[in-house]
Amino acid sequence: MMGRSSLFNQVAIKSKIMTTTDDRLESFLKRNKISKWDLAEAIHTDILQTLLGRVCEFCKSPSNFRRVKERFLTNQNDVETSGNIVKYITGYTLESDDCNWMTKCILAFLNSRGKGRDPSITKKYKNTLWESQHHKCAYCGKELSIKEFHVDHIIPFDYVGDELAGNYQGLCKRCNSEKTNHVGLALKYKILSKQGIWKNGKS
Repeated sequence: MMGRSSLFNQVAIKSKIMTTTDDRLESFLKRNKISKWDLAEAIHTDILQTLLGRVCEFCKSPSNFRRVKERFLTNQNDVETSGNIVKYITGYTLESDDCNWMTKCILAFLNSRGKGRDPSITKKYKNTLWESQHHKCAYCGKELSIKEFHVDHIIPFDYVGDELAGNYQGLCKRCNSEKTNHVGLALKYKILSKQGIWKNGKS
């Protein structure tokens, strides 16, 4: 059985490690002029998108797809349903705002199954996106011509199709190929790719 002094020492060591980690993170953020808010927002986005990815992967099984769709059809409260589905599949509990976001994404996934890409999306949004992003890649900030500007789904097409309004961004060729079909990239691209040669778009 662990003695009181031994337990106290373990708690003290853990506290020291946490303090050291906090100090190192604080120093890193300050040195690189990264706000805690931006970091927290990126981590939160990554968590939500990763959980959505797990739900969508679960639903790619025809039997699971039918089960999830049936839950939405039989329960009139879509937000409650999506919260229960996320908890069942991932084990995580979401607050109401996150459930609202997740509901839109899960319903988009369900509605997009069997549909192909909308061929008008690129033509319709490309120039508007290019202008709104000031002719720059949304990730690395590289200056782009309209020909170099690739229209990308923020949440991958395989997860939500073209069902979500505003789910588009313009990327350079490299960032677009790096991103591929992944979710949970906000920390990597919104925080860690804003410095040095990556930001300048050099190889």
